[in-house]
Amino acid sequence: MEFKVGDIVARKSYNYDVLFRIIHINNEGIADLVGITTRILADSYLYDLKIISNEEFMEYKHHETELNLLILEINQELKKITKKDKCGL
Repeated sequence: MEFKVGDIVARKSYNYDVLFRIIHINNEGIADLVGITTRILADSYLYDLKIISNEEFMEYKHHETELNLLILEINQELKKITKKDKCGL
């Protein structure tokens, strides 16, 4: 598989938990990576990477949006509970 700078990838050894963009590939087959949705820098051997297709990326973004909405709802409910506790209700 041919990797190039700019490819969106995930690491097999981490069960594809974070999406990265390749920012550099050295002569030893190691890629420098920057997280796309998570603030992280990493490096990885090319053999440990999987290129993420546009379809996979869009699916990931969709699930991320759903999770963010769920987290927002939970936070709003927690604020309501905290507000009631402060008021002695």
